[in-house]
Amino acid sequence: MCGVFRLPETDEMLLRLERIYAGKNVLSQCVLEGNAYPGHILPVIARGKSGAQGAYLMEWGFHMKGSSSRIINARSETAAKKPLFAAAMQHRRCLIPMAHYYEWKRDDGEKQKFSFTPASPGPHYLAGIYQYEQDPILPAFTILTRPAEKDIAFIHTRMPVMFSGEAAERWLTPDADPIPLLQQALKLMDISSCA
Repeated sequence: MCGVFRLPETDEMLLRLERIYAGKNVLSQCVLEGNAYPGHILPVIARGKSGAQGAYLMEWGFHMKGSSSRIINARSETAAKKPLFAAAMQHRRCLIPMAHYYEWKRDDGEKQKFSFTPASPGPHYLAGIYQYEQDPILPAFTILTRPAEKDIAFIHTRMPVMFSGEAAERWLTPDADPIPLLQQALKLMDISSCA
C-alpha cells in the first residue's frame, strides 16, 4: 500500500502548472513539495481531453459515494476488471512524480518507518488512474499497487507500481494495453530506515 510519498524537487512542474492554472484559486491549494498524503491536491502527468500530454492538478483518492472515505490505492492485478476502475485503467492513466515512498514495519507494537527509492536513474513516477467526479472541481486519482518484491516484502506485502523512462511514456499512450505494461514496473529499491 502506498499512503505517503515524497514529491521530487522540481521547478519545471510548477512552471507547467502555472501556465494552465494561472489566475485560478486552485493552484494555491496544491502541494508542490514535501510529503504527499491522501486528500492532497498534487501535480500529475496525464493526457488532456485534446490528447496532449501535460501537467494537471488532481486530488489523491477516489471519493466513496455517501462517505468521507477515499480509495487511495487499487490493486493492479484486478483494476481492469473492477467496475470502479476499469474505464480509468483503459482510458485515463496518469503518472504521479515522486522521489520516494514510505512504509512502516510493525513489530511487537512498535512501528519502524522506511523510505523506498527506485535504484534506477529517475525521474520516477507512481502509476495511477483517474476519474472525473461529480462534486469536486478537480479529477481524482488513485495509485496502483502490486505484490511487493521478495527483498522488501518483510516490511510490507504491497508496493506501488512505479515507472521511469520509456515505460512511463508508454503508460500514458492511449492505445497501449495497460496489463503488459505493468510487467515493466520498477522492481529494485534502495531501502533506508527513517529512525
